Amino acid sequence: MPFHRIRLDSGEPGANQLKYSYPIGLTSQFYFCGMPFRIDSYRGCPSGCVYCFVNSRNGNYRKKMQYADIALLRKWFHLALKQRLEPRNIIIECLRRRMPLHFGGISDPLLIPQSSRNITLEILELLDHYSYPTLISTKANIKEFKDFSDIILRKPHFALQISFSTMNDAVGKFVEPNAPIPSQRMRGASYALENGNWVACRLQPYFPGQDVEDLLARINSVGFRHLTIEHFKLPFDGKVNLKKLNKAFGIDISDLFPKGERIKRGREFEMPNDIRVQAIRKFKIAAASHNIPIGIGDNGFQHLSTSDCCCGIDNLPGFENWYKYTITQAVRRAKHTENEIKYNSIESEWAPKNSMTRMLNSKSRLKSSANTVRDHIKLHWHSNRQFSPAMFYGVVYRRYANFYKYYLEDDIV
Repeated sequence: MPFHRIRLDSGEPGANQLKYSYPIGLTSQFYFCGMPFRIDSYRGCPSGCVYCFVNSRNGNYRKKMQYADIALLRKWFHLALKQRLEPRNIIIECLRRRMPLHFGGISDPLLIPQSSRNITLEILELLDHYSYPTLISTKANIKEFKDFSDIILRKPHFALQISFSTMNDAVGKFVEPNAPIPSQRMRGASYALENGNWVACRLQPYFPGQDVEDLLARINSVGFRHLTIEHFKLPFDGKVNLKKLNKAFGIDISDLFPKGERIKRGREFEMPNDIRVQAIRKFKIAAASHNIPIGIGDNGFQHLSTSDCCCGIDNLPGFENWYKYTITQAVRRAKHTENEIKYNSIESEWAPKNSMTRMLNSKSRLKSSANTVRDHIKLHWHSNRQFSPAMFYGVVYRRYANFYKYYLEDDIV
């Protein structure tokens, strides 16, 4: 299959534009996520969504966007899938495993500036060339992008996840000014479903107060195969316009993040557990009534999903190598071990062997080990650190002389 060529004039990503040196890699969610392997066309998302906590992180507000180095991506795919040399690179290791990729981990790959669309096209063609299992996350109406849809549609190795914060067009236009309105996204989802693609709905971020039954009825009317919800996170730096969000959703964001109760994790505050679990209960009941599988994307709640992987790809043909060496899976498997959460329940699952040092910020790197995925999981598990089983809702622990035991409470949700 011929690949697009990158033009080197000033209007296209090339010699005069910044290259994105890390367009593919494992995210820091490898502790609990079944899809931590992401690929992105660019860094510095221009979508302008009012609530975006990713864009408020240092480095994502940029005058010049950074674009994926296509030559580097081709090289890695070739080394991983066409050669048999022992991989010394964690990316090549994951590609050789055919670990499913999340296309759009920190930027929307289809809502890319017009002058740079060939970057996404080349990545899609590369993925298609190898029939590589890929979940594409977007707010685009795929029906309006024939160049993209010609590659994506009717291909079982391309699954789609359409993102929303609301199903209300007026609210969507206000908080997601550079994205298609929700009804247009739903039309695009219907079009992809008609063409045989698996399509999921992602409510991220979800703002409490919306009519859950109405949301599920709309989701069901489209025919989405799966629903994932994840609550809004509040970044420390204050770049999110809370006044606009309060006006759009008719709420007071400060009520959802009361001081002394909100949870500090990474670079954001998360809502207190009791606020989130109320919404999760409503969603699970409504989803069951519409016979829609549901995944919970909130940190510490992933084990409450009705699917093994919260994004729902765990039963898709070709996606079997989704990532299972996670604390989430150990917590989910506790029901088979009298509710005791055991490390040996995931110990035999595949994990990359090479160091992930370059993918971690300096504060997260381990100084006394090789910085492999297993090093990090074991450290957090055995010393009850931030990403131990204790982070999960409904998990209790007991401390012994030099180790911890973790247990999942009955009937948590």
